[in-house]
Amino acid sequence: MTTYLKALSVFVMFICLSAPVFARDYVFALTRQTSPSVVEDQVKQAITFLTKQKPGDTATFLDADDLVQLGVFTIPDVEPFNDPRQLKARFAYNKALANRLMTFAKKSHAVDAPASSLPNVLRYIGENISRGNPIDVLILGSVLYHNPANPLLSMREGHFPSDSYLKAPRHLSPFSATAENALAGMKVHIGFGDSAFMEGTPHDVYVKRFWQLFISRQGGTLNSWANDLSTLLRNIEENALALPAPKSNFDGVTSDKLEIFYLRPTVLRQSLFERPVTTQPMSNHELARAQDVEIDIRWRCACDLDLHVRPSDAGEVISFRNVKTAEGMLYKDYTDAASLSLNGFETVALNVPVDLNALTIAVNHYAGKRAKGIPFDIRISVSGQTYLARYTLPAASGNGGADVTKVINSGNPSPYTLLINPRSVIPVAS
Repeated sequence: MTTYLKALSVFVMFICLSAPVFARDYVFALTRQTSPSVVEDQVKQAITFLTKQKPGDTATFLDADDLVQLGVFTIPDVEPFNDPRQLKARFAYNKALANRLMTFAKKSHAVDAPASSLPNVLRYIGENISRGNPIDVLILGSVLYHNPANPLLSMREGHFPSDSYLKAPRHLSPFSATAENALAGMKVHIGFGDSAFMEGTPHDVYVKRFWQLFISRQGGTLNSWANDLSTLLRNIEENALALPAPKSNFDGVTSDKLEIFYLRPTVLRQSLFERPVTTQPMSNHELARAQDVEIDIRWRCACDLDLHVRPSDAGEVISFRNVKTAEGMLYKDYTDAASLSLNGFETVALNVPVDLNALTIAVNHYAGKRAKGIPFDIRISVSGQTYLARYTLPAASGNGGADVTKVINSGNPSPYTLLINPRSVIPVAS
């Protein structure tokens, strides 16, 4: 028995010692749209990190702007490179690549608003480098999607897309995430650097959530989200788990509406729903020359209501289809970014004086169901004075905004779309 146990222990030791150590693969996606010193520092950090990795490990460097591979860092599994103390030898073996990367860095130049296409970068890596195999992908640069050819889809200045863009086909959405395994095996680490938003702000929260969904719907995971490369490398060394999965939708609403949300900066002013309400009447003169006008709707159900505002008979309608005009803009207000609660708050702020007698306000039940209709609050603010009224949309389900234009043009409301006269919200002095 003793002889058997000894033999077994020797066999187990043999298996353990001969078990293969699987190589680890990396991708570093770099952008030239930042200062040379920043890119040089990124290259130095990456090379230093890679020289300490295991024999057989590889790292592909990618020009994220032009989707061109800059080269591959490798540690051969032969003497002297398989000795972890031979850092200089490992660097010398990859010196040509290091020089190429430093040349890339010197050609970089900072731009105020870098163009960014994270979807294309990740798709390229999935199709040409990882091909479904396990890999750590480090994306360095702006995460705010921006294509100068289609600025309406930009994520800059508080904008971000609705989830419907993830479910739409590629010919309708650059954010299409319908290929279930396109990013399989990817652990994505995003270092957004000196971005246009600060960590923890509502815009950061919603953009991060959107990219998590884009990655996870296609088989990958988002494992790091930080503004510096050192945090990403530390997470890799510590085998950081994927970030907690985000909510799959906002407040349970499922909709196919392709919408770009705009989060109103909190520094501007309080949300209408945080301001005291007045019942002080306005004069007809004030009504006809209203200044600093804001209209806000709020509702509490897993439904999607849309606010449509036409400032004058000749004006453009402001809505999710046309969020910004010469006369005003549609915002998404929020109370708590961590709750990811967007539905229930829509605001139109007008930047020109308007005649409230000629102002058209329409509220449409776009999506969702509620048997007894949808109650909602509307607030109208004029020169800082805020007025409140409550209405109910009678339709039990949404109609996708099908009759909004007809209702606005005809002046005849429907069960799906109500017309609200500002004079029914604001008391008028006799």
